[in-house]
Amino acid sequence: MQLFNKHAFKKEVPNECCKKLSLEVVNQAKGLPLALKVWGSLLHKKDLIQWRRMVDQIKKNSSSEIVEKLKISYDGLEPEEQKIFLDIACFFRGHKRKEVMQIVDSCDFGAEYGLDVLIDKSLVFISKYDRIEMHDLIEDMGKYILKMQKDSGKPSRIWNVEDFEDVMVDNMGTMAMEAIWFMYFGQLSFNKEAMKNMKMLRILCICTEDDVDRMTSFSSDTNCHDDSIEYLSNNLRWFVWHNYPWKLLQEILIPEGLFILISGGVHCIIYGMK
Repeated sequence: MQLFNKHAFKKEVPNECCKKLSLEVVNQAKGLPLALKVWGSLLHKKDLIQWRRMVDQIKKNSSSEIVEKLKISYDGLEPEEQKIFLDIACFFRGHKRKEVMQIVDSCDFGAEYGLDVLIDKSLVFISKYDRIEMHDLIEDMGKYILKMQKDSGKPSRIWNVEDFEDVMVDNMGTMAMEAIWFMYFGQLSFNKEAMKNMKMLRILCICTEDDVDRMTSFSSDTNCHDDSIEYLSNNLRWFVWHNYPWKLLQEILIPEGLFILISGGVHCIIYGMK
């Protein structure tokens, strides 16, 4: 109860009107400190009517997994904050704050404010090494949301080569795709029609293991493709493919709003075209 009050009321005196509801939330948390922190932060500065509605949502489907119950904190975010949260859960957990903010800023999402909101709601935290971190269950919750999107035929993010290959083969759900980011060493086949349908794609990053902590560095490994890309989304802001040959890149119409482009072969970098 003390931990919940710390996050729900901060330094304020707990509201007597919310005492019964607070006990219900604490009971639903079943002793999990993370749930107490996240739900407490979610209810902070909410009025009694909002408290009742949110507590009802927390209690709903009492047999459901805690990961599903934590989703209420995601539902309470603004659309841009939701996008930043999902990007961190899928791609940026453990990365340096400065580098992540540079990428988020390039997408016009209000990076610093959005990150502050996520910190305030106990969804992410900054480590002593200035890296963006989150609890394992919060990451699971983010990927649970992505699984729901995928199951509905509208996946928005890809972080492993298996899902990438599925999308390229089936050309399914490409209209909702916003970000592709994974490590790979072999050859990748691109479905030109699938790439053309990715009109919402804003991040495309394919890198090697050595580059995972150096988002804007170059690699001299061999090329990892067996087909060229003919189309890039006009919404693309961050394109990093350390082994993509410059010769093929010259044949692509570069999006006007592109913030950064890094390619292998000939070292090419374009900052802030927009």
